Amino acid sequence: MPTSSDTTKLPAEDTLPRRQTHDPKDTRVATLVFAAAFTGVSLWLFALLPSETTWVERAKTFEQPRFWPGISVGIMTVFSIGFLAQSVRSRTVGSALPELKTWLLAL
Repeated sequence: MPTSSDTTKLPAEDTLPRRQTHDPKDTRVATLVFAAAFTGVSLWLFALLPSETTWVERAKTFEQPRFWPGISVGIMTVFSIGFLAQSVRSRTVGSALPELKTWLLAL
């Protein structure tokens, strides 16, 4: 039978390495920057559609070279504007530095 002296000692809980966690309020600035950049890129792509694609006469709507890119970029633009609006309305504030470090370390 094992006795208490036979068991291996576990390190004290305060000596264990802890995973770095961030306070959710620290991510507001990073979220705003991302949302603004994503909205800007979406609007830029939407503005480029007429010069990058064509509308072919006598072709069905679903066969048009501009139709499906217009649908996808339009949806991306609508959702990015919604995400930006939601990010602006968020009430949390804080530093984006810990969040930025986490993203850069992942690269």
